[in-house]
Amino acid sequence: MNVPYYPVIDLFAGPGGLGEGFASVKRGKRPAFKSLAAIERDESAHRTLHLRHFVREFGDVLPSEYYDYLAGNLTREDLRQKFPYEWEAAEQSALKLSLGEANHDHVKSLITKRLRGHKKWVLVGGPPCQAYSLVGRSRRAHDPNFEQDEKHFLYREYLKIITDHQPPILSWRM
Repeated sequence: MNVPYYPVIDLFAGPGGLGEGFASVKRGKRPAFKSLAAIERDESAHRTLHLRHFVREFGDVLPSEYYDYLAGNLTREDLRQKFPYEWEAAEQSALKLSLGEANHDHVKSLITKRLRGHKKWVLVGGPPCQAYSLVGRSRRAHDPNFEQDEKHFLYREYLKIITDHQPPILSWRM
């Protein structure tokens, strides 16, 4: 079966680096991959993620208003009003959600609905590395609550999602 694109589900998406790599791959002139859901909870990272998904809606030719926004001459609200279709599409794919036990069933259902039975798809993810990186550990060396930080355990949610959905293609970064 010749599919128009391979779906991508991006967990712990951050500002969207892994998804951006997949989005840049072309099959002829068309994207080979399409992000159906990119999930991030951090407000700042999500704002960047949303903007990247918005930009992808335009393909290879970006409107001049995007550059006006980058120059500080337009607000995000101006972009939303000028391009409501593209803005809404980005809202549907760049999701501000927390991953973890409290949202597990919701995220499981969301992924199932977004995939709509696709057999060939990609799961990418980068669980928070602050708990494992040398810099993250050194910054919190004297923090008595460091070992209890939820970031130590969020990789488990990624593993549960792998178990739930059995993705045929998997990419993980730490």
